[in-house]
Amino acid sequence: MQTRQLGKNGPPVSVLGFGAWPIAGKLGPVEESDAVAAIQRAVDGGVTLIDTAEAYGFGLSEELVAKAVGHRRDDVFIATKVMPENWRRADLLTAAERSLQHLHTDYIDLYQVHWPTEEMNFAEVMQAIDDLIQQGKVRYAGVSNFSAAQMQECLKVRHVDSDQPRYNLLDREIEDEVLPFCLEHGIGVLAYAPLGQGLLTGSYEEDHVFNADDIRSQNERFTGEQFKRTIRMAKQLASYAADHGHTLIELDIAWVLAHPAMTTALVGAKSPAQVEGWLGAGDWELTPQQLQEIDEIVASAGM
Repeated sequence: MQTRQLGKNGPPVSVLGFGAWPIAGKLGPVEESDAVAAIQRAVDGGVTLIDTAEAYGFGLSEELVAKAVGHRRDDVFIATKVMPENWRRADLLTAAERSLQHLHTDYIDLYQVHWPTEEMNFAEVMQAIDDLIQQGKVRYAGVSNFSAAQMQECLKVRHVDSDQPRYNLLDREIEDEVLPFCLEHGIGVLAYAPLGQGLLTGSYEEDHVFNADDIRSQNERFTGEQFKRTIRMAKQLASYAADHGHTLIELDIAWVLAHPAMTTALVGAKSPAQVEGWLGAGDWELTPQQLQEIDEIVASAGM
């Protein structure tokens, strides 16, 4: 497994990270044994970075991460996130202690603010996280879903080690400002949803209907003509990947990792079999010509 340095001050982390949102059941039910086995398979395969959050099942995901990691704590880099409503200093410090308990550890490698809000005082947030770092309870400070301007405010207090934005072939808004800002300031980037919450995996046909307990059933991107158009595009990309000796999932992740600002692609899994489907994805380095050809396929699909 290849590694990249997390920003200018962080340690090397694997280019593929385990995204622990799906194991909290938001994309359909998951057996605890499958969730634990999936994380363990990822770590066995060289994944060092595991990303979770207190909001993922309100501690459930963190607990599953703890069970999976067990005595291998020193082998992994655990990132978790504080809910935006807990941004005030006292609430954030309490939330951090709660996450430490859920994770069964005495330190969090990367503590991130999950989402910015209008009322959030970025200086207060970053100072609180910095205090946790001084206490040895946190090692690095990060944010998630922050704009360049919001990260600039955070930098007035301390260095931001990472930002965690959504990034995939369908969601590219961060290319204009966020990614250049992170590259310029030495901020690592952990991209979530590199597979478009399953849209870019080739797992679905145009007539697929998501169950009511699946959060995707409430998203217009996963229904109607938009869904059908995306599925048709995914099939074209799958054929392109096959022509180059790879899978669609490997193409999706390789495309994300091709951006010079990118550190890690966070990939979810609900079973060890799903992990097997993406463990080798970090080894395909797309050429400029291949990147252009992929963009042409996406553009021709009207995406």
